[in-house]
Amino acid sequence: MRPAIRCWARLCLAGSADWDKIASTLGRPAAQCLMRFQRSLNTGLVKSKWIKEEDEALKRAWEQGGDWKLISTRLPHRTQQQCIQRWRIIDSTVDHKTGRFTKAEDALLTAVYSQWVLPGHAPSWVSIRDRFNQECVRKAMQTRADTPLRERWVRNLSVTKGPWSDEDVAVLCAVIELPGMMKGRQPRWSKVTKHLREQYGINRADSDIKRKLTQLDPKQRAYAQKQHAINQRKVFATRA
Repeated sequence: MRPAIRCWARLCLAGSADWDKIASTLGRPAAQCLMRFQRSLNTGLVKSKWIKEEDEALKRAWEQGGDWKLISTRLPHRTQQQCIQRWRIIDSTVDHKTGRFTKAEDALLTAVYSQWVLPGHAPSWVSIRDRFNQECVRKAMQTRADTPLRERWVRNLSVTKGPWSDEDVAVLCAVIELPGMMKGRQPRWSKVTKHLREQYGINRADSDIKRKLTQLDPKQRAYAQKQHAINQRKVFATRA
């Protein structure tokens, strides 16, 4: 197989490679063929330090959009991993916007999240940040770092607002009694919020949870806990 790979490598270096065709001929996945070529056979691959002109080319390639596999094809003498690592360094020096989010930013973040995060899959906030910032560049908006984007989504855009259902109140009262949820007499609100979101799909803001719990007197909390226990027994009975 090595002679065949070298034959295709000559086409790659000439700039006329069709990786799908190469993959079908060699009986290997296209990504595997590209990786083998870049790591071992690409004599034009640059392994030295990045120069200013390359940084500018990488920035232009990134602004054109797409994932890193596509972006790296615009820099034929650098691998995908080299491009990703270099971009992380460049991005760390960018003076991203801070402070309050605008309605336009909220709408853009919601659209990017909905498009790129599959249901049931954990979001990659680095990837979301890249997509968000690429759109910001196109729309002449200021870019954001990934941490503010994640915090905005978790604490504001994805949270449930409005009245609490009796079932959710019962869950809250049960969760607050779990080991590790209290520090002295004060609830650990971040842990309570995380547990409600991850275990029960109740995504409420810390302030909303705190406000709801303080509205309940001891008798209401005791009743809610009892209701939660009844609901849990019903669930187990249904599964059985």
